[in-house]
Amino acid sequence: MEISKGLVMKMGREDFQDRDKILTKLSSTDHAVFGEVALFEQGKRTATVAALTDCTLLEITRDAFLGLGEENPRIGYKISRNIAQMLCSRLRKADEDTIKLTTALSLALGR
Repeated sequence: MEISKGLVMKMGREDFQDRDKILTKLSSTDHAVFGEVALFEQGKRTATVAALTDCTLLEITRDAFLGLGEENPRIGYKISRNIAQMLCSRLRKADEDTIKLTTALSLALGR
């Protein structure tokens, strides 16, 4: 399974060209989780997920997630803490990638 960020470049009035940049590839051995941001906020989706092979997925809606936390605060806390740890790890990796990219750009521009 891969997660990509769709980039749309408008070439003309109604002429669109879609390009994707793969952000990460997930595997069942990683206990892949995606879409977790939607459990905490209702903003625009930040990425698209495409399955490269047949998959079995489980879904929890935002309302069901919030209801679980209200009905069983202990479980809600544990799940939220695990999601927070995962998000921190992804943010740390994104920061490292940004540093690599800005360093490479600086070297390429001779600065």
